[in-house]
Amino acid sequence: MIQKITKIFKSQSDFTKKLEQCSLTKDNFVFRQEDIDLILQYMIDEKFIKEFFDVYISQEMQTYTIKMKMLIIIHQIINLSEEFSSIFNTIRFHNFNKLKHCNRNNEAWLLQSIQIPFLQYLQKLSINIKDIKSYRTCLFRKQILNTNLVIDSFKLINIVNQALSLVPNLKIALTNYPYDFLLKRTAYNIYLEIHTFQRQLINSLSALLNENSQAKEVEIYEFLKEVQAIEQKMMFFYQFHKKFDPSQTLIPPLKLKIDVESARCIERSAIQEREVCQQLRQAKTKREICSSSPIIDYQLSCERGKKGPQYQHLVLQMNTQGNQAIVWDQQQTFQEGVDTHTDEKAIKEEQNSEYIKK
Repeated sequence: MIQKITKIFKSQSDFTKKLEQCSLTKDNFVFRQEDIDLILQYMIDEKFIKEFFDVYISQEMQTYTIKMKMLIIIHQIINLSEEFSSIFNTIRFHNFNKLKHCNRNNEAWLLQSIQIPFLQYLQKLSINIKDIKSYRTCLFRKQILNTNLVIDSFKLINIVNQALSLVPNLKIALTNYPYDFLLKRTAYNIYLEIHTFQRQLINSLSALLNENSQAKEVEIYEFLKEVQAIEQKMMFFYQFHKKFDPSQTLIPPLKLKIDVESARCIERSAIQEREVCQQLRQAKTKREICSSSPIIDYQLSCERGKKGPQYQHLVLQMNTQGNQAIVWDQQQTFQEGVDTHTDEKAIKEEQNSEYIKK
């Protein structure tokens, strides 16, 4: 009762009035981009961001269409406003699991199969948004410290896989409800985002395959397998893109092509490295490794750094008409970032080599 009285006497801001009057808070399938553009200007202020969520988390706003509109808006603004993302991470959607219209069976399925998983994906995306932006902007600087690049890449892979887990149910929903414009908009935005992430992962993989990389062969091999798995899932996603992209503006997924011999070489190196690591673990448990372990580890890292010529070329192909394959020449692409470290690295390797001989 106190909350209701407080709400009655609480004066609405101009932003709240505009939000409640526009298409974004109406229980229908009308969704105007100009309405999003209108509220975007307010999404840099903490006060208005909290008002935005106050409107959408209220119990009377928990219809299927309004929830979908809220999710689409959040997805669009997350990448634009860090302030919005940080506040979104603190919101508790207590009423989100509730159904406003209990007699609509399709809404119950869509809530459990699409809306809740999509909200969970957005929450994970928002928590990691700073790392994702840093990953995108600092990729070529991180190739030198490639251990961080591997860790950041697998973080992004986890996010991509969570988004791709929505795809099978999206296909079912778009098949059963072909006139649901909000579903189409959601699928379209997800595809665009994952396509961008896929390109970033391929760029990272090409950086790790650089002959100057010190990344472990096991890490590169597992990374390669993950990129190939994402490619297959993206191809499945693209197969039904006409259901949510009638104008066919989306481009096909990127294809990573690496020759069979290179793939086998990476796999063999990864297996050998696993065996060496396993032997080292067994030796340590038997207390057979003492002060010489740092030298052994260094020798292994030197071996990892020596990649054959088959590692030097990656082909990134876009299956669009008129687009030719882009050949990634590692010596040319990453030479600028490596030159500044070559002399220093050579001196250190020579010193370490003399130390090992002694």
